[in-house]
Amino acid sequence: MGLPAEICQRDAPTTDTYSLPQGQDEFYFALPYAQMDIALWGLNHGRPAAELAAVLGLTEAQAQRVYNDIEAKRRTTRYLLPRPCWSSLSPNWRCDARRGSSAVR
Repeated sequence: MGLPAEICQRDAPTTDTYSLPQGQDEFYFALPYAQMDIALWGLNHGRPAAELAAVLGLTEAQAQRVYNDIEAKRRTTRYLLPRPCWSSLSPNWRCDARRGSSAVR
C-alpha cells in the first residue's frame, strides 16, 4: 500500500488524533489492552478493586476508577446495543431491524 514504515511498525493501532505518546488503548481505556482484559474479567466476575489493584500494580483507588470508567462507558453506550431477535425460533416472531426489537405477527 506504500505506507510509511513508522506506521506499519507500530505496536498498537492508532488514529493519531492525540499528540501524547500513547496508543488508542491507553487514550480511551486508560490502560493497555492486556491490563484492560484483566480489569474487564475482574469486573465481570465481581472481583473487588483491591484485588485488581494487586494484580495490576495500581492503588485501590486507581483500580476503582478503572471499574467506574468501564461501567460509565457501558451505561452511556447501552442504547447502541440491539435487543436480541429470535425470529428463527418461532414462525410467529419477526424482527424489526430499525428498532432492534421483536414483535409477534
